[in-house]
Amino acid sequence: MSENRISRRSFLTMATLTAGGALLASGCSPEEKAEKSLASTGSAQAVAGTGTAQGRNGELTVRAIVEGDQLADIQIVRSHETLSVGDTAQDLLKEDIIEHQTLDVDTVSGATLTSMAYLSAVQQALEAAGQDAAAWSSRPHGERTREEALPSSADVIVVGSGGAALCAAITAAQEEKSVVVLEKMDIFGGSTALSGFGFAAPGCWPQQQIGVEDSPEKLAEDMLAGGDYEGDPELVRTLCDHALDAFNWLSYDMMVAWYPGVVQDGGHSCKRSLCPEDYGAGTVQKLLAGARSAGAQLFASAQVDELLQDDSGAVVGVRGTDLLTGKAFEMAASSVVLATGGFGRNVDMRVKYNAEFDDSYLCTDAPGVTGDGIVMAEAAGAELLDMAFIQTHPTGNPSTGSMLDVGGIRAYGCAIMVNKEGNRFVEELERRDVASKATLAQTDGLGYFVFTRQAAEDDDMYGWAGDEIDSMKAAGLWAEGDTLEEACAAFGINTEAVAAAIAQWNADCETGTDTAFNYRGDMFPIGEGPYCIFATTPTVHYTMGGVAIDTAARVLKDDGSPLPGLYAAGEVTGNIMGTNRLGTTAVADIVVFGRIAGKSAATQA
Repeated sequence: MSENRISRRSFLTMATLTAGGALLASGCSPEEKAEKSLASTGSAQAVAGTGTAQGRNGELTVRAIVEGDQLADIQIVRSHETLSVGDTAQDLLKEDIIEHQTLDVDTVSGATLTSMAYLSAVQQALEAAGQDAAAWSSRPHGERTREEALPSSADVIVVGSGGAALCAAITAAQEEKSVVVLEKMDIFGGSTALSGFGFAAPGCWPQQQIGVEDSPEKLAEDMLAGGDYEGDPELVRTLCDHALDAFNWLSYDMMVAWYPGVVQDGGHSCKRSLCPEDYGAGTVQKLLAGARSAGAQLFASAQVDELLQDDSGAVVGVRGTDLLTGKAFEMAASSVVLATGGFGRNVDMRVKYNAEFDDSYLCTDAPGVTGDGIVMAEAAGAELLDMAFIQTHPTGNPSTGSMLDVGGIRAYGCAIMVNKEGNRFVEELERRDVASKATLAQTDGLGYFVFTRQAAEDDDMYGWAGDEIDSMKAAGLWAEGDTLEEACAAFGINTEAVAAAIAQWNADCETGTDTAFNYRGDMFPIGEGPYCIFATTPTVHYTMGGVAIDTAARVLKDDGSPLPGLYAAGEVTGNIMGTNRLGTTAVADIVVFGRIAGKSAATQA
């Protein structure tokens, strides 16, 4: 377990202290209702007020600086919002509010909860600074404008802005092609920005350091078996053969740093999964920088509605809507790369292909993951495969549906998962689909992870997952107790049965064999209290179906021939994962096939 993780809270706090250092150094408290600054602009003396609201990940506190009748600045005092998502939304809102001097501005799509919290906090801050906040809210609407016009053409158009899209854009731009990235949401990153960005990298140097023997062939067999051999072996082998190169490219070209330690994720036969510093959000920031550095143009709030085709059926561009102006646009291209993600957020589409996954399921995906690319590709003549295969993640937040970072403890070997009756019911490292179905069969459809506070502290869980834990405590999903009975009481779990399960687990640790469920990772005894318990439930996480492609990432038609001009990568594609995706293989997929799609698209262009 890592002892060197940097918590998101610490990262944001450091940034806040830097941005607001002058006022904080003066001894001002966020709780004070109004402040006067020694500095002034012209004849107007600056007045500051603070406001707090509940954000997506905890309290969000801002300071509004008013000079005369003008709002001069909005500073973040305290924020736990997601990097690349919540912080970007706050920057956009700050720009809109100050530019137009109004609180009547649009929320940021993809970060609605953060947007609403930010606006509420600013309203409170203005009131504390002596302003009529209600009047600010009723001022004329502030329209967000586009600083750079959408171009009419490009060599390569990439639709989407998650990991696969950015890897494709970087690769195509490095081939000296003009590249335009179009994202329908107001912020870039897609589901990648919300992910842990776990990467399965067979043969990587962290494996070598600890003596793990692995190979692309072993990963391919794990993936094929994990997907019940429904995945295309050729596509799977392409992914696995290029996974190590993709990992090295991220590490040395994109300067992605990795947390120490390699873990064995569910369904894998060895330790091969790694996690980058600042997770998917931090990696997206580096990929965005890489795309811009390579010369790609990136446009948010630009929704693609249709693929343009010539008389032969070849894809020659896109038609869409500029969501900032409301105007339609057309953009010509030699090649188009679809990297729009799956359809986990589209309940109607889920039910169309698999009636089980109705609106009773929450979802981990970004709000924009609604299957747009799949629908457009099918309309253009692309074949769709495996659309009925929809995966749930076994460790979702029962309140929000988001994937729990703390759920990774199932791979640490220091926790057991029990039901309300206090019994283990599945191997903690089972395949995601198996673990999910087993959990749904339990009382209330919930599982409960039981472990010691010492185990959490050894992994610095209160650091890197501190915001998540605080939110779970507030929602009644995380409990602690000096004794097992006290911790179990919070959820009404049978304490005697849990104690028996722990005793059996500890006895099995001595032999290294889990007699109940054959836990496939390293096992560590669960010691004396204090104890921690958190609740979890399956949540829709990944759609295995999508557009058919070949090993060059060319989109295929029903007859197996390529659809000229169209390429695809990432979750928008099908026939790779089979019936079930193993954890940490999606990131390998988006990087490997994102780069292949970018290269192929550039070659045609």
